[in-house]
Amino acid sequence: MSSAIEASFVVAAIDLELRTDEVLVHAQRHASHLRATLAVVHVAAHADGIDALTLDLQARIQRVTGLAQDQFQAVVLVGDVVASIVAFTSQHSTALLVMGAHQRSTVLERIVGTVISRLADQTSCPVLVVRPSYGLRVMVATDLSSTAEPTIAAGVAEARRRGVPLTVVHCIDAEVAPNADAGACADATAQIAATLAPYAIDAEVCVWSGNPPEVLLRAVFGTAADLVVLAKRSQLMLERIISPNTFDRLLDEAPCSVLLVPR
Repeated sequence: MSSAIEASFVVAAIDLELRTDEVLVHAQRHASHLRATLAVVHVAAHADGIDALTLDLQARIQRVTGLAQDQFQAVVLVGDVVASIVAFTSQHSTALLVMGAHQRSTVLERIVGTVISRLADQTSCPVLVVRPSYGLRVMVATDLSSTAEPTIAAGVAEARRRGVPLTVVHCIDAEVAPNADAGACADATAQIAATLAPYAIDAEVCVWSGNPPEVLLRAVFGTAADLVVLAKRSQLMLERIISPNTFDRLLDEAPCSVLLVPR
């Protein structure tokens, strides 16, 4: 095993409530696949009882994953959740950050983002948002920007790892290009096919015109995707409440897990 691989971590950020066991299972599978070390991080509000909390966390990891104590790291930090996890992932060679899904529940969260969306914005590694299994397909949502290649590459890798079909979806924004015709759809399809070609994978390619968040959410349900792969995206605070973008809608409303790929 190379030193680069030995130094890498898959980080599971858990709150000890929200889908903790599912997050641990997904994180352990990815760590095994990537030959990385599993690090499980919980951020506490205060330092009282931190030793007992760490022991409880170690026991839970062992029970859920079946790993021996020397096969993972259990880390309890104290402080702000986002700042603590961002610091941990930046100080360690993090291959993937895994978290449980969480709906925006307040106006403040709609403006500044949930912990998940803020971590997606502030970390440099891929982020996997875990939801219960939904289907048997990986769906890549791409806007055909410079992020298309790494996003599709991540989707190919996930489809192969899971042994499931791959669908790549693009939506031509009808407001931006109201006169998009069959030729525009054909051009987009050809661009996706060219990006897929080096991977020699049999993938379904779908291109539509319409409202991107609505079209892509329908595609998630229509393809029975178990994972949606899309590029990370930052957004101005005011726009979070006025006009949620495709990233926000898919992250909040997809019924399945979402993998966010760095831009």
